[in-house]
Amino acid sequence: MYLVDDAAKEYVKEFGSTQDDVATMFPKETRQQVAKVISDRELENIKQGEYDVSQGTVS
Repeated sequence: MYLVDDAAKEYVKEFGSTQDDVATMFPKETRQQVAKVISDRELENIKQGEYDVSQGTVS
């Protein structure tokens, strides 16, 4: 959720108007759904060994 919140803040800062804020542009429920999708995808990558480093391959 921290990643999604930080990205939303940066988006509002760069593309929003002075009246815009994170809560109105990206409601909490939307940010939570995005965080869940990212979390599920990364968990699946971890389970599939995406981030494992085989011994002897790091120089």
